[in-house]
Amino acid sequence: MTVSQHGAHINDDRLIMPRAQHRLLWALATNNGRILTWVELHHALWPAEFYLTPDPMFSHLSRLRKQLKIGLALHNPDLDVPIRTVRKVGLELRWPPDRLHLAHQKPAPSP
Repeated sequence: MTVSQHGAHINDDRLIMPRAQHRLLWALATNNGRILTWVELHHALWPAEFYLTPDPMFSHLSRLRKQLKIGLALHNPDLDVPIRTVRKVGLELRWPPDRLHLAHQKPAPSP
């Protein structure tokens, strides 16, 4: 999987996701293997629109898990969806480091 500040791909398939879910994935991917607390995750999501549903974090997490599961089923069926909920603490992404690539992109140049 390749995750940049602007999108995510599993092999050549781009994962289409709303901004809030992408920010959640970006925060987890850039901290691969570390448990992110709920407070950190809410800060990572801001200012994406995540106050619209009664339980927004779990709604975005559920959708993100589903998108990862679909993407992995196509290209990497041997991998389980690696986001783990750590009760009362936060979330953890444990993607094999050799299969997770972070593509930091510079902002587009000003005209």
